[in-house]
Amino acid sequence: MGRLDVQGWIDASATRSEIVEEVRKLRPIDDAHDTLLALRARGYRLAVISGTLDVVIEEHFPEHPFEAVFTNKLHFDSAERLIGWTATPYDQEGKAHALELLAEQNGLPLSRCAFVGDHMNDCAVARRAGFSIAWNPKVPELEQAATCTVRGTSLRAILDRFQVGA
Repeated sequence: MGRLDVQGWIDASATRSEIVEEVRKLRPIDDAHDTLLALRARGYRLAVISGTLDVVIEEHFPEHPFEAVFTNKLHFDSAERLIGWTATPYDQEGKAHALELLAEQNGLPLSRCAFVGDHMNDCAVARRAGFSIAWNPKVPELEQAATCTVRGTSLRAILDRFQVGA
């Protein structure tokens, strides 16, 4: 997402409810909720390192199974009108830095960290993580950077790549 996208929303006097209404039209990957909960049950700590918007995570994952969220943040005034945004520094090459921060905060070596991604902006972090999955990759560069590739319509397809009792 670029500054001009958000500026267009600001110029149109977009409200939080209008943005959320549009976000609701997006569909999470099939079985995303169940997969995340299964990973948590296996002892994995979950984080989001994404170029998406904070409202997307808030709307589609209200149970918030994540210990950390690194996304773009929208800012609203008291009337709930969009007035600005803060771009995440943890997109593109910055995703690897976010993983390093998470590893340090949790006292883990990067070799014990996993990452799942699908696009070009995931290549650097896929190379940095001890284990990485290219999930239905949109670019061949991610397949080359990742430990393995998983394709499917349900995110549950990644579960057999993660051990029980992590």
